[in-house]
Amino acid sequence: MKKKKLKYDEYGNIEEKSRFGNALSILVIMISVAIFAVIFLRIYQARDSEISDRIIMDDHAHKAYSYCALDVKLPQEDDPHSFFFPEDGLKFNCYSVHPATTMDADGRLQIRNVYYLDSADNLQMTIRLNTRYYGKNNGLGYDLRLKLIDEHGNVSYTESTYSVSDVRWGYTFIRVAFSNVDLSDVPSVRLQLLPQNSKPGDAAYANIKVFGSDVYKQATNIYSLDTSFDI
Repeated sequence: MKKKKLKYDEYGNIEEKSRFGNALSILVIMISVAIFAVIFLRIYQARDSEISDRIIMDDHAHKAYSYCALDVKLPQEDDPHSFFFPEDGLKFNCYSVHPATTMDADGRLQIRNVYYLDSADNLQMTIRLNTRYYGKNNGLGYDLRLKLIDEHGNVSYTESTYSVSDVRWGYTFIRVAFSNVDLSDVPSVRLQLLPQNSKPGDAAYANIKVFGSDVYKQATNIYSLDTSFDI
């Protein structure tokens, strides 16, 4: 019969290992592991969809982009974010736009990764919808449009020309583009989420300012971005 190995403390007394102490230690470890697992899961769930930061390229943008890539030395020495067109003196500029507010009052809709392709008159962004509130057809049961107000107060609307969606952990991500948008003539642009087949006078579910005098715009080198979405 195998003898039980005894342990002694610093005073020579026999130590007795507490079964309750062992169980409590195991319970603490299990709880700690569970807490860390929940934290890492929440971090993973908070990640954006892979479509979130891709650039949508229409025919006009492709033509300008290709001309720059093939025929022009990149970048320009005096402006590393712009590329010169010898035949007409234009530049192909891409700007990242940073609205002051990126979500609606209830936090149910958020916008992010807003880009403006200046030469293509193309404004695009990613919209994140909480599927608890906007779950119909993966978020595509709604109309998306821009409300543009010019310097004289005249209002016009532009419907989205292209969109692609992805559902991820309770959120729908929609990468959407609006063509024929010239921000040089429009001091105020708002994104509106409306019922499907809505009319210009219908009330919007959400209304977020995307561009205006208080919105920061930063030049971005488009060659460093993912331009894998083609129209």
